[in-house]
Amino acid sequence: MADCAVVNAELTQPFLPYSYSYTYSTSRSYAYVDVYEYEYVYEYGRKVTREHQPFDGGLAPAGYCATIAWKEDAMHIEQLLQSIQACLCAPDPLPAVEALLHTVVSDPAGLREALRERNGGEQSQGFDVFCRSATLTVFHASLAPGFRNAPHDHGTWAVVGVYDGTERNRFFRRRGRTIVEDHRVDLTAPQVIAMRPGVIHAIANPLPTPSRAIHVYGNDHFDASRSMWHPVILREQPYAMETFRAWSRELARGL
Repeated sequence: MADCAVVNAELTQPFLPYSYSYTYSTSRSYAYVDVYEYEYVYEYGRKVTREHQPFDGGLAPAGYCATIAWKEDAMHIEQLLQSIQACLCAPDPLPAVEALLHTVVSDPAGLREALRERNGGEQSQGFDVFCRSATLTVFHASLAPGFRNAPHDHGTWAVVGVYDGTERNRFFRRRGRTIVEDHRVDLTAPQVIAMRPGVIHAIANPLPTPSRAIHVYGNDHFDASRSMWHPVILREQPYAMETFRAWSRELARGL
């Protein structure tokens, strides 16, 4: 957890619509000071030092944190990451991160520019990990047209902010030894969704253009104890990244 103190955290209403007023400080600087008003989408429902560092398999090693920055006149990735880390100090980090991502995706042009700066002028593609630790994972995801994945949980809370395109979320609930689809939510940019621990969903890109989003999780997303479900027979099994990715490739090919 970040070395920080919660100066003020006030929840004015428990359900939608509600507003939060947060003031957080870290040992180095004020990282997040603002007031936001927003609604849930369903009730549960880097600038890096100017060089990009590739990792085997597209994943950063555990404990890696890039440095992303926010200036008065532009968005950067150091400050964004500092702000997310400060949110971990809240009694409930989920709504704090959700409020922050609302602000981030409300300026898609600024976010695109920050990502291009991080990537040497190129548009971010695939998965770009900003931070990976035992208590926080932050990455940028670009989903190709036709992308689909299998139902899964996260083993923690999760917040996703879509700033380009549409991400289709299918939510599931348990029924005996299997799961059944409960409802769907299409997140069309700029839109944010917050998910409590235990939520089961699968995502897809239904459009002929890429879907791009910032993802935040309260654990090591790539090495956490969690579950996935076979996309056809919906049988639960421990999450295994390579198997999960293979399923996604098969789903994209329509197999």
